[in-house]
Amino acid sequence: MGIFLTGGGEQEYFSELDQYFISQLPAPASALVIPFAADEEDFDDIKERIEETFKGPYLTEVDILTTARPLTDEELDRYSAIFIEGGNTFQLIQSTRESGLLNSIKKFSGLNKQIYADSAGAILLGANIETAFLGDDPDEDFLQLQNYNGLDILNPWSIHAHYDPAEDEHLTEFVYDKANPIIAIPEEGGLLFEGGSLFSMGQAPISLFTFSGKEILSPGDRFSLL
Repeated sequence: MGIFLTGGGEQEYFSELDQYFISQLPAPASALVIPFAADEEDFDDIKERIEETFKGPYLTEVDILTTARPLTDEELDRYSAIFIEGGNTFQLIQSTRESGLLNSIKKFSGLNKQIYADSAGAILLGANIETAFLGDDPDEDFLQLQNYNGLDILNPWSIHAHYDPAEDEHLTEFVYDKANPIIAIPEEGGLLFEGGSLFSMGQAPISLFTFSGKEILSPGDRFSLL
């Protein structure tokens, strides 16, 4: 299973990550797009962008889930990959949690298949989604959620997208306040989680915030989580 995380920038930053993602798919493969961090009027554009980037001999079919609902066992078996798109993190977790789709994503993550998550989608996979409050342009929690727990697939790490080094102090405080280390991904950053390790595969370094301080993961570097 590979988990592919991007920080919210343009697709051109992630060419190496994207090529590896495609190479790991069985041919032919089908993928499902989960777009609920975005507004419904953007769904068609999201599907078109993913098809333009990924569709080919390996990935021959891209479907988009237009209504938040649990996935059937047939769908979990059918799809080789899930794309979780960016937008508003709090909108995303509320729609997937209320509908039962969140449990389906968790189940899919245990099937040795691939998840490609961008920005809000990446944050969703972490331990605590309150990292979406950080930065110059934070997500708005207009739903006033009472539960900020994420899927915690990379336990115990939380994930922060659109990272800027000016946020270091706030991220360090977050680590101590929430007792979760943070993977901070800039807009040009891409990250692969595979085999218990993180691999930096974007065009900018990833920053890891722990109780021991900050560690830089430059493109091409590996960090073991075991």
